[in-house]
Amino acid sequence: MPPVIIKILFAAFSVHFALFLRLALKRRKAYLGLLSLTFLLLVTSYALRIWLPQAEYHEHKLFWYFRLSALATSATALVLILHREFKKTAEQPTDS
Repeated sequence: MPPVIIKILFAAFSVHFALFLRLALKRRKAYLGLLSLTFLLLVTSYALRIWLPQAEYHEHKLFWYFRLSALATSATALVLILHREFKKTAEQPTDS
């Protein structure tokens, strides 16, 4: 990936982290907290790619561990969001 794209993604994820953290603190929702953690992990991953690209742990680039952790937290947030939506749908009265 070209360095300019890595820097653009770093900036975009930093902005998303700030916005989701603000929402998480304001609304106190678990899925918003997980999404802000996801973006923090992505910011860390891209920061490592920019400033420490040679950093490795157990023969793997260090940024991959943060990226995989971000994938796990985003999947967990998605499950919470879907659970919330299905719960809302089940609570709606039916016109039978």
